[in-house]
This record gives sequence, structure tokens and C-alpha cells, in this order.
Amino acid sequence: MVGTPPRGGGLVSMYGTDYPHVPDLDPWADPPEEPRLVVVTAADVTPRRVRYLWDRRIPIGAATLMPGEEGIGKTAVGVRLIADLTRGTLAGEHYGTPRDCIVLATEDGLEDVFVPRLIEAGADLSRVHIVRARVGMDGKPSEVIVPRDLALLSDLVSEHRAVLVWIDSLVTTLPDDLKSIAYKDTAKVLRTLGNWAESRRVALVAPWHLNKAAGSDTAVRIMDSRAFRTAVRAMLLVVPDPDAPEGTTQGIVALDKANAGTLHVPALRYRIRVASYVVDELDEDTGQVRQVPGSCAVADWVGEVEGDGRSIAREALAPAFPQFRDDAVSP
Repeated sequence: MVGTPPRGGGLVSMYGTDYPHVPDLDPWADPPEEPRLVVVTAADVTPRRVRYLWDRRIPIGAATLMPGEEGIGKTAVGVRLIADLTRGTLAGEHYGTPRDCIVLATEDGLEDVFVPRLIEAGADLSRVHIVRARVGMDGKPSEVIVPRDLALLSDLVSEHRAVLVWIDSLVTTLPDDLKSIAYKDTAKVLRTLGNWAESRRVALVAPWHLNKAAGSDTAVRIMDSRAFRTAVRAMLLVVPDPDAPEGTTQGIVALDKANAGTLHVPALRYRIRVASYVVDELDEDTGQVRQVPGSCAVADWVGEVEGDGRSIAREALAPAFPQFRDDAVSP
């Protein structure tokens, strides 16, 4: 059914805006009297190369999932990617050119966790735009829901020429009526997100959780439906580093799925450090401003992993690493 065109373009579906992979199809034209197929002849398709926001790891125009266990530092890794992108130091298509990003549904406090992490990671804060709510026609704020609000996100992406949309956490932005354990419904939503990313030429990245099942098969250990693995173009596995020096909190980011490229990409090590900073705080008793110390967790790259990083990362899923507690990266 064709509806009123949202600002971002696309077809209206049960979960919001759907962006079909069909050329020369006007979604706002009158519906045909009878069903028809849209056919593309391969000879009429102009090939193009895959472009990467993060070299060979995060494709542009696609959805990428970043699963890992609780307390592994997935958000800290995301902050590191955001910081590098805004400074133009992220290896990939935009290396040397600082670019903007959109952050959606951060579960951390802005003032005391997320922004301090950005600062200590060296981000250009003027290039990080954080969506806090959706304001309706009645003027009341509500939660942002995807894919329903993709048209609004399209406006924001265009306004800032953003190239990355980071959603943390994805589960809090999904429709309330979506059964995330249902493959078909979940796959439909994820395909819609991927099609939207392709239409806007942005990279959409979201961390996700692994369940407590035993074993190293990520298809089994993905929380909820297997569609969270099968319906995305790329997946980066975030796991504890089995070779971490004693007394350090260290992990590995390894490419576990790549529909558009090779899996033979070096895994990278990151180390979590506690960064200290000082803030000005008003003393409610004296009315004076005083300086108070604070701290946050920051991820820093510490080099490539030798050997088959994907296999190493999968093997690291089986044992438990006590240094990765839920509070290990939230000092």
C-alpha cells in the first residue's frame, strides 16, 4: 500500500519506511491494477566497488552488527570509532577527512559517561550529534523507534552530512510489537534498516549481545533471532583477548561476517584504560564552584592480532574471563 511520502523517501510498511532495491520504480505512483514483478537485466546494472567506513570491516550503505558479551567494552570500542572518524584518522573511505556521525539511543548518561568518553578518546564533539527523543505534533517527547523514524533520521543525516549512524542499544529502538525471537519479523526490520543505510549512503552500526549458550558458534550465540546475524551485511565480533597481560582489560575486534568482502582481515586488539578528568561542580551548600575529579573508560588500539583473528575470537567465546565483569569498563 502506498502512503504519504516521508521526507526520507521510501515505501510505507508495517514497521515504517521500507527502501526496496528496485530501479525506476516510483513509490508514489498509482498502484498497478494487477500485481507485477520488477525485473532488472544484469547487463543494465553498472558495477560499483564496496566502500568502507572502516577499512574492510564496516561497509558504507549497509548495516553492521557488533555482538559481544556483557562488560566487554563494546560501547567503548564504538566511542573509539566515532572519535577516530570525527578526527579523520579512521582507516577507510574518509581517512584524512573528519566527518560527522549520529548517535541514537545511548544507554549511558551523557554528562557523566558518554561525553567524557568522547572527550578522553579525542573526538571532535562538534561532529557528534546525539538523538535524545522524538517530539510529536503534540509537542510531547517520546522514544525514537526504527524503522518508523527513519525519515526523521534522513533529515538529520542530510543536515550534518553524517556518514555513520551508531545505535546503542538497538533493542531499545525496535518496535514494541516486534518479536525479536521471530526470524521473519526481525529479518524484515533489519533489511529495512540496511536498505535505508544504502539509500542514504551511511554506515549503520549497532552493538548486540551474545547469550549464555556454550560454544563458539556465533549463529547460535546471537541473542534472540538468528536474523540478527543473517540479515546484516557485516558482523564484528568483540571478545576478551586470551593473550591479555595480567591486570589489564583487553579485547579483540574480529570480522566474523562479510557479505561484500573477504574475511581475511586482521583482527585488532584494544585495551581499556581508565581516564581521569576534572569537572566544575556547584556546591549546593556553599554556592561555590569547586573542581571534582571524575573517571571514565576509554578504548585504545594496541595492534593487530597475529594469525586467524576470526578463529581466535570465536575460540575466546567459550571460556569465561573474570576480568570482563559488567563493571569492568564503567569505573
